[in-house]
Amino acid sequence: MFTGKGDERQISAARSQAADAQGKIEILERRFERLKLYNAALSAILVQKLGVTEAEINDLVNSIDLMDGKIDGSLTPKAAKCLQCGKVLNIHLDRCMYCGTADTARSFLETI
Repeated sequence: MFTGKGDERQISAARSQAADAQGKIEILERRFERLKLYNAALSAILVQKLGVTEAEINDLVNSIDLMDGKIDGSLTPKAAKCLQCGKVLNIHLDRCMYCGTADTARSFLETI
């Protein structure tokens, strides 16, 4: 069982961390379901209003998936280098954090 108050505190802290993690998982699940709805709506608009076929959508998804060099169901941006100073760009910034040059080389898909 317990060997002392220190163990009880560790167990309490672990339970609290588990509850926090569960809350974060639930938030992510709700966001994921909402994104699925938006994806379905956008796909329906493309098919119904613009005549895009599902095969064309799937081909484009695969093409975008390959942008990072592998088909794995995710879009992992490659580390881009600044055209001015050559240092690696931060994927969350729109300009080089070293020299301030605007990052115009990346596609908008790599910034989401």
